[in-house]
Amino acid sequence: MAKNINDWVDSYAESHQNSTNKKIHWICVPVIMFTLIGLLSLVKFEIGNFKINLCYIFIVLAWLFYLRLSIKISVGMFGISSLFLLGI
Repeated sequence: MAKNINDWVDSYAESHQNSTNKKIHWICVPVIMFTLIGLLSLVKFEIGNFKINLCYIFIVLAWLFYLRLSIKISVGMFGISSLFLLGI
């Protein structure tokens, strides 16, 4: 059975009770995500007449994952991903 948004939040809350851990995550998770998108953008290929790189595929798959969990969270994820893409 797939996890719903409450399962994910409860699991996260259970393993992130230390305030230092929470602060590290607020800084490091966006940095890791930005770095991952940057590295994936270097892997380019063509599908028919379209040139694409792996970061777009990764973002679409991640967005679909979050959309399945929550529309509000998927909108936020889309906004953050868009800002990261502007930085590349």
